[in-house]
Amino acid sequence: MSNKNASFYIENIPANKHLANKTIEIVYKEYEAVTNTEDNTVEIGKFLEKKRGYGPYFFAELLDYCLRIARYAPNPPYVKKIFDRSLRHFTTFTHKSKIVYDKKGLIKSYLLDTFAFRNILFNFQYNTKEQLTQWTATIEDSVIHTRKFFYYENGMLQRRIKDCCGYSEEWRYDKNGELLQYIQNWGKDIKTINYDPNEKEEESDTDELIEYDETGAKIVYHEKGNKEVIHYDENGRIVEIKFFEIYYKDFRVEKTITYKFFDGKVERTTINADREKTVILFKDIERKKMERYTTDLEGKNNILLFRDVKYKEEPDDSLDYDRYDENVFSCTQYDENGNETKKYIRTYLENGLWETVYYEKGVPKSIIRKEYNIFKNLNYMYTQAFKEAVAYCKANNLFVGYGNPNGKVLVIGKEAAHIPQEETTENLEKKKEELFQSNVSQWKHILSTNEVPNYDGERPISHENPLYAYGNQFNKRDIRKEGKPYNGGTSSTYLNYEKLYEQLFLQGEKLERINFQKEFFITEFSDYPTKESYKNEDIEALRKQSIEERKPLFAMPFFKEFPIVIVAAGDYPSRYHINLEQTFDTVFQKEIKVGRDHYFLHFSKDNKRILIHTRQLSNSFSRELIPAIVKEAKKFLK
Repeated sequence: MSNKNASFYIENIPANKHLANKTIEIVYKEYEAVTNTEDNTVEIGKFLEKKRGYGPYFFAELLDYCLRIARYAPNPPYVKKIFDRSLRHFTTFTHKSKIVYDKKGLIKSYLLDTFAFRNILFNFQYNTKEQLTQWTATIEDSVIHTRKFFYYENGMLQRRIKDCCGYSEEWRYDKNGELLQYIQNWGKDIKTINYDPNEKEEESDTDELIEYDETGAKIVYHEKGNKEVIHYDENGRIVEIKFFEIYYKDFRVEKTITYKFFDGKVERTTINADREKTVILFKDIERKKMERYTTDLEGKNNILLFRDVKYKEEPDDSLDYDRYDENVFSCTQYDENGNETKKYIRTYLENGLWETVYYEKGVPKSIIRKEYNIFKNLNYMYTQAFKEAVAYCKANNLFVGYGNPNGKVLVIGKEAAHIPQEETTENLEKKKEELFQSNVSQWKHILSTNEVPNYDGERPISHENPLYAYGNQFNKRDIRKEGKPYNGGTSSTYLNYEKLYEQLFLQGEKLERINFQKEFFITEFSDYPTKESYKNEDIEALRKQSIEERKPLFAMPFFKEFPIVIVAAGDYPSRYHINLEQTFDTVFQKEIKVGRDHYFLHFSKDNKRILIHTRQLSNSFSRELIPAIVKEAKKFLK
């Protein structure tokens, strides 16, 4: 930590280059913890539940500001009306948030929902040094709170203003970055604190007496007679704090805290009077001289200046309280006999994500993960291989497909669409032409505009956009009965695709609406839109013709970009002489039986891609089939 920001906490929103030009939602999910018996590692098991959303610090600032206004302002503004609603509902979060990042990876806006308010919007502005200069909070189209920040040329914070009420704070430093003066102007109530870095404090506004023993340890006597003794290392850092309590005219140790510093981390050990111990490892938080200001129940402002006060709050010793504190690496609790009772270990993943494993008596019980849902990615690009596939389809009157061309899974079925057997072959030709024209023209439009897919946001249920054809349907069977309205559900095939997606990517979490197109691209061997594999001679001739026309398409590079290919087409490869090994550049390995069904495994020569050939995923099949396919395919997601 540099001197320029060590005297107090500065609101800091660092850039995240990975999230540049993206719109995301942060979600916390809990999973079962499963021990791999082969290597004794802990792996993610099935999805358990979504955890409650947590607000960022600027929401806490907004809440504190609104509370002050509502309680103490003589003529409260619109804020007062807000707090006529339940405070509990105001502070309880749903799982909905939307964060927009600019091209530098800085947060442009943060849309947060509580139970009381659907849209609490924070907007942020920065200077050329990527320092925060202003954030604004808007509720129900009214600006509720604004924070402004002004800096010295050397980057040190000069002034901070609560713009809606005009409250300001100002800091002045010497050439070495030491705090000289703090000025607070809250509604013409101006307070100034001058600070001498060489002055040794003996008393504070808390009526505590401070003295130093011959070793340099600081002794703080509290008004009830209790005391704490603080020891320092040669660098002036606290290494031990002992808390003493008056007990029969003498002192007894109630708690001992020790600190060890290494590699930018701090290990803090707390031992209470019952010999119960907690060891917590967290990011190094340098202690500096710092001002703290509070408001009592009468609305009186107090400004206190401390030595050795934490730059940020240290983590709590409770395993539950700080489970989302991103400064914490691990926390372990022991009983009075030194036996481990509870523990969590956090592993930081790339781009600010993390995974925390919780143990009880050494046994892993659950995993909580911080994850992103990406609503929109303005860096999204379509590959040259996909563009070439679309161009080939346009030139040869072929159906392309539906879903995400940049997804991880390619699914190839039998037929392209559904119409009854009673339709004539002439109608089939017409429907094929309509399907081709609609599908190819849409893809050409998407490529020309570089349309950014939005898989996690609200979308209309429509077949018009192939990025998510029929997407956003409810995750249930479409049952249409005479006299009853459409229930918003989907087909049995799409339900099974959704199960594949949820087990592959969401650990079994069931979504309210289908969203498999986020990672799936689906197409067919035949683009004649028949409901089933009818054995009508005329239809069979058309189907055979279509499959032959499409064979060169599947041999194109685009269809080899997917790490996972699922050919859900039953006997079509053998019946119509589709050479899967040659077409997809794979090698057959083995056949695996699952219940009354089976599947065939193929792998690329470099073992980076898998092709699973199985039956059509529409009608009744073994319940073990999808989990078996998922188990094989999951290895290739990495």
